[in-house]
Amino acid sequence: MTITDPMIQNLANRYNLQKLLHESNGVAFLEALLQKITKAKKEYESLSSFPLENPNPVFRINEEGDMLFKNAAADTITEIHYADNKITTTAFFKSIIG
Repeated sequence: MTITDPMIQNLANRYNLQKLLHESNGVAFLEALLQKITKAKKEYESLSSFPLENPNPVFRINEEGDMLFKNAAADTITEIHYADNKITTTAFFKSIIG
């Protein structure tokens, strides 16, 4: 069986699927798999852009309270009024997580 699609050949080589390719439906299976992977990648990329495009502030904080990400709307928030104090957003997240 000759494999003409380079992406299918790459998948076959990468995941050691040569035996599957020699079966009657091997190429059809890999083409379907490739389509599903491509669709999943597009959905992932669409979802991953959500925080950037969200007009509301979005923060991503790790378990130590360090800020890993903030979108443009969150950039405008430099301090938070908390317990009758004004504190920076970083100090705020560290105080409630730490």
